[in-house]
Amino acid sequence: MTAVTMNQLSSSLLSATADETQNLTADITYLEEYSYAVASGGFADIFRAKLGRVDVAVKVIRNHSQDEEKMISWSTKIKREMRVWSMMKHENILLFLGFCHFQGTSVIPRPSPVSICPVSPWMKNGSAPRFLDENPQVDRMELLLGIVNGLSYLHSQGVVHGDLKGENILITDKGTPVLADFGLATFDGTDFTLVSSSTGGGVKGTPRWMAPELLGEGDVASKVSRESDIWALGCIFLELIASMKPYAAYKSNLPVLSAIMRHRYPHESYSTSSRVVQKIQSMNSTLVEEVEPPPPAFSQYPGLWTLCFGCWSFEPSARPQCSDVLDFLAEFRFSPLQPTLSNIPPKVAELRDASDESTCIDRVDDLFGKWKNLTTSITYPEIPPGSLLSLGDLDLYKARYKKSWVAVRVTRGFRRPGIHKKALLKKIRKEMTLWSKLKHENIIPLLGFCLFLGHSISPVTLWTENGDAPNHIKNNPDTCRISLLGITNGLAYFHSRGLVHGDLRGANVLISADGRPMLSGFNSTSNDSSDNGSDSTTSLAGLIGTPRWMAPEVVSDLSVSAKSDIWALGCVFLELIASVLPYANWNRDLRILGAIMQGVLPYQRPDPTSPRTDYGAAESSNTGPPDFEDYPGLWLVCIRCWASTPSARPQCQDIQGLLTWLKYVKGKEKYAPQTIITH
Repeated sequence: MTAVTMNQLSSSLLSATADETQNLTADITYLEEYSYAVASGGFADIFRAKLGRVDVAVKVIRNHSQDEEKMISWSTKIKREMRVWSMMKHENILLFLGFCHFQGTSVIPRPSPVSICPVSPWMKNGSAPRFLDENPQVDRMELLLGIVNGLSYLHSQGVVHGDLKGENILITDKGTPVLADFGLATFDGTDFTLVSSSTGGGVKGTPRWMAPELLGEGDVASKVSRESDIWALGCIFLELIASMKPYAAYKSNLPVLSAIMRHRYPHESYSTSSRVVQKIQSMNSTLVEEVEPPPPAFSQYPGLWTLCFGCWSFEPSARPQCSDVLDFLAEFRFSPLQPTLSNIPPKVAELRDASDESTCIDRVDDLFGKWKNLTTSITYPEIPPGSLLSLGDLDLYKARYKKSWVAVRVTRGFRRPGIHKKALLKKIRKEMTLWSKLKHENIIPLLGFCLFLGHSISPVTLWTENGDAPNHIKNNPDTCRISLLGITNGLAYFHSRGLVHGDLRGANVLISADGRPMLSGFNSTSNDSSDNGSDSTTSLAGLIGTPRWMAPEVVSDLSVSAKSDIWALGCVFLELIASVLPYANWNRDLRILGAIMQGVLPYQRPDPTSPRTDYGAAESSNTGPPDFEDYPGLWLVCIRCWASTPSARPQCQDIQGLLTWLKYVKGKEKYAPQTIITH
């Protein structure tokens, strides 16, 4: 789809919302100090700008799709959001000022197609958790009262927020909380639902704050409700009173989802057994605190901990309504909110963050001295450079180093408020330490690092013009799939060094100019990373993995190993031989995780009589896709890779043996070495 067509969509959107919103494009200016996004989420970047003399926030939604149908849907959702948001008028709802076309800044180019951006007042106090961290003396009950008032107003207007959490509550100059970040809008029955795609993946909403009923089959956006907002409200009480995120014991989303599915409460450290859960569910609510002691901070607010458990009822209809919560909070006598910011120097938070980053940058030579600093040797084809690809919290930029194209991997975390820059640098350094030791023709090499636009420490690798393996095969369907041998060779090298990839999938297999597969995907950008290994192994992946390629033990035990890599390798074979994604019948991460936990194999034969929600039997896929007929024995190897017991899966050298044999006898024999099949 061309930019002209997208502009036509933009014009249509503007005319459709002309009566309800105001086009502020001509009045918006971006100052030099506001050139970069001040915050980034799963699908949008926030820029600070000027509307006349007033600071405003411009929400720029990232849209890399060139698919016409998707872009029409994207524009329609933005129109819905702006239309409904413009009608919400309440002191505890973030004010909608209008919209603008993002024209770019001095360092960020104007996007194509043009981006239509909601504009709202700039909140210098930031989010509620940050505000309380910097101003611990603030009356927290006063803030909670404002939050519940705002939510009660939304519900009275037939609107469900759908992504309520501390980061989506901003604090005005006067200390008033306002609900924000309504995200991309969808409808839920007769109610209008403002659901954020803040995770950037198949899950709409944010897992830590999600009610259990949202994790079943179907689209989350079709099931959010007032009751699921109330569950999230209880999580906010925990977050703002005790300064504790829901499910704080878990660092990443996967164990959080598992805990919610197993009916664990958000205050996980105090509810680790099903016995406690059952006892709380069966007892009088006034006795909850005797069985489930609250965090110490709740001792100042009698009854509030019991109210949290009311919000966390696993039966949605048993949760209180906003009016009930307001009645409870009204029983407390509040003192006026004090002007806590009057003694703080202007822009102290910004200065503190800048100082922290500057200190980190000053230590570049100390931290990264052993690797080649390519900053002064790299040139970009366009100034300012534009990102060619976004992967989670990572942007890839194409640049020139000497006579070769290279990829600069830039994490947005360096510009994200609340991210500890020193910790992020330490994480990247650890990754580069491991990566620099890997020397193999099937591992993408680390060339060095650079300071991207002078501030982001960014690893530099070769640029692979052929892209990843699935796209290369799609564009070159006659490609011989025996190149899979190279993938297995690279993985075998990993395992021989005591390393685990942890996120093996087609998108992380890049194809060199001469058609050689190279393993990539060493994610240094995840803030929820953890090294989950087996024995002495180390995982290079920033996340535990990607659901479609996850082995059952990764889902249940959060344990990656060489054997879980073998499971994923079988999925890569399916992906590249048959051009079929693992669990292709399921289009959402939560449903995929459910299928894995039920023992379903990554490939299920198409059954037109079976509904898409029918998981089927785990052993129903012994007959593989027709494409595997050209590679005798390989499908049975996939089945072995997907053994439920990790120890029953083959090792890389076993698979190397079959692929080497296939390379020489392909098309001549219709059998495979018996030792590979049986052992």
